[in-house]
Amino acid sequence: NAATEFVEQELLFVAGSESGKLLVRGMVRTGLKPPVLVFVQSEERAQQLFEELLYDGINVDVIHADRTQQQRDNCVRNLSQKVIYEF
Repeated sequence: NAATEFVEQELLFVAGSESGKLLVRGMVRTGLKPPVLVFVQSEERAQQLFEELLYDGINVDVIHADRTQQQRDNCVRNLSQKVIYEF
């Protein structure tokens, strides 16, 4: 019922607007260190942000229902090296 002392947790609510998206992208570029999990409101938004961050050259992956179980398992297995966006 409590987080391990080795995990830093931060809860940040960001608007689903262009400014919110830019804030998240800026945070990743300026020092967010993997592993990081980011939860978004919808599968579509997860896919959009995933593609935008890939375009920025950031090592990310995405988990949502349209991915195969193997893709989701690989994503979790590689979590220590990536920023993960999950719906």
